[in-house]
Amino acid sequence: MNKPLYYTIFNIANYYNQGSILLSRELQNTGNAGLSAPMILNQSFSMELLLKFFRNCSISCGINSKHETLNKPLLGLRGYRGRAPV
Repeated sequence: MNKPLYYTIFNIANYYNQGSILLSRELQNTGNAGLSAPMILNQSFSMELLLKFFRNCSISCGINSKHETLNKPLLGLRGYRGRAPV
């Protein structure tokens, strides 16, 4: 039986979040600063994945479809220019 798309996306985001937590613990235990970048990337990707998925769901369902912030880039590594959407 196929799982719904939201379930799969949530699980993928959860795996990236768990990876970020494990890297954070390893960083605290070893003091290896080289682990900070992957930790931040994993956390950012998991949040961005969920935000984009739920934003697209609200657009396809017609929720807030006329709101101007839906056309602006989300906070994340790509498209963020130093100020949050209003």
